[in-house]
Amino acid sequence: HLTAVCDGKVDCQSGEDEIGCPGRFYCNPNETTDWVAQDKVCDHVKDCTNGADECVTCSFGSLSSSDFLIKSKFVVVLTGLFAVLIIVMNLSQIRKCCLMECTTNTKQTERFFLVNLFVHDFLMGLYLLSIVFTAIAIRLKGNYCYVEQAWRSSWVCSAFGVVFSSSAHGSLLTIALMSITRFRACRRVTIHFRKR
Repeated sequence: HLTAVCDGKVDCQSGEDEIGCPGRFYCNPNETTDWVAQDKVCDHVKDCTNGADECVTCSFGSLSSSDFLIKSKFVVVLTGLFAVLIIVMNLSQIRKCCLMECTTNTKQTERFFLVNLFVHDFLMGLYLLSIVFTAIAIRLKGNYCYVEQAWRSSWVCSAFGVVFSSSAHGSLLTIALMSITRFRACRRVTIHFRKR
């Protein structure tokens, strides 16, 4: 019967009646029962049990795809160069600050804040470089889509998140403390002039 073809039930022993049906994406080319509607492909939701509907070279813009953690080789190279530059510059500045002679409280406070900023920016450089190395490793390994879930739930990805968070929040906290210190210093000067 023609009505039994592509009706969602396997009627033939070989499953031929459910092979190559229009509007279907087959999650596994060797099976006829594991499929999703074509409009479910590349919708950012893994509907197939193996995630194949999101791993068919879906393109989600110029930066990401189902194949790569970072799609653009240019962005990978540029990010890597910036990461190395950030690391080298901040290490140089940390060294310079540590060698700086501080004879007053103001100079000691200034050095404390500068070293904190440079350390947190250095951590951001490490984070960026780590992401670049990971993107390259995954690119060499094969299709990112099939390892995405394992990668996102790995301790390495979590560690990268901690480094990123420490860097970003540490920089913001240091800048906030600098603002508070500056405000208190200005207030002291204002009070001192009012007393005169």
